[in-house]
Order: sequence, then structure tokens, then C-alpha cells
Amino acid sequence: MTGWMQWRRVPRGALVVIILASVAALWPGIGGNTPVQASVQAPSCTVGTWAATDLQSALQAFTEGVTAGLNINRLEGGELVLTIEPDGTYEAQYSDVMFSATVSGFNVGGTLSGTVSGAYRQESPGTLVGTVTDGTVNVTISVFGQQMSTSFAVPAGDGAATSYECDGDQLSLAISNPFGGAAATVVFMRVP
Repeated sequence: MTGWMQWRRVPRGALVVIILASVAALWPGIGGNTPVQASVQAPSCTVGTWAATDLQSALQAFTEGVTAGLNINRLEGGELVLTIEPDGTYEAQYSDVMFSATVSGFNVGGTLSGTVSGAYRQESPGTLVGTVTDGTVNVTISVFGQQMSTSFAVPAGDGAATSYECDGDQLSLAISNPFGGAAATVVFMRVP
């Protein structure tokens, strides 16, 4: 069977949904049902601009054993920058994140970019709760030499509790897994 015929057997929408759901899982405000009040103060140690240090490990933690048929082989390049304001509002921007994955035996590659914004509040020491108020994901996928680009809105939603730890210029967020697996820790370094 030729590459094009194999590509036709894989529903394009299914590839996009699986990969984007995995990436969207990295946003701390997605999932759960705890409302977040706007204009509340964020913990002072979380305020600032942060750059993620290892998206590969976090994404693999989300997908291992939970999303049948999906294996993230590589996630590199680009960046994820999280800015948290004193009032608790945040914006997460990711750009030119390149990935390769295997979806039901098919090799898939592409790039991701987008923005997610929302608000955080401290529920208790070491625990934040966040919401998503707005966001857009842009993805370009290549399978068997065929390329497809699409964008979609990240739905607004109430957030789940996220454990955090501040250590000088390092912020760690243990993000709940919306797929039901183990939480993944994303480590950020303060951007000067």
C-alpha cells in the first residue's frame, strides 16, 4: 500500500485531536470543576515570566499508558513561556514546538504554537487553582509527506488544583492529568 493510501486510512481529525489533547494537557488551568475568582492575588513567588525547561518529559508522563496508540517520540525546539501577573492572571505562550509521534503505528511530525490565558488563585499554601479564559492552538502535521495546518480555540473552563513549588528562580507545577494518569511536573526557570 502506498504512503498516500495509508494516510487516507488515518482520519485526519483523529490525529489532530489526539495530539492537541496531549499538548493541551500541559496547560495548568484545563480540567476539573473548581471556579476561579478573577482579580485575586497570586502567590508572590509565582509572579513573573517563566520558561519551561523540559516539555518532553511532561508530555510523555501525560500520554504513557493513557492514550492508546499514541507515543510522543520527540518534542523539541520552540519554547513555552508562562507569565503570571500579581492579580493572578496568566498567559502561556508556546511557539515553534516541533514534535514527532507515532499514532496507531503511523509516524506523524509537525509543529505547535499558540497562546492560553486565564487566572490563578492560591487555594492553600502550595496549591493553585486556575481557569482558562481564552486560547488558540495552531498545529501543522505531516504524515507520509502530506501536510495539514489547522487552528482551534482552547475552550474556556474551570480549573483543577495544581501543586506548585517555588525555589528561587525555579517554579515547578505538578499538573493534574486530564486523561486520568499520573500528574506531570513542568519545571520553569525565571526569565530575567
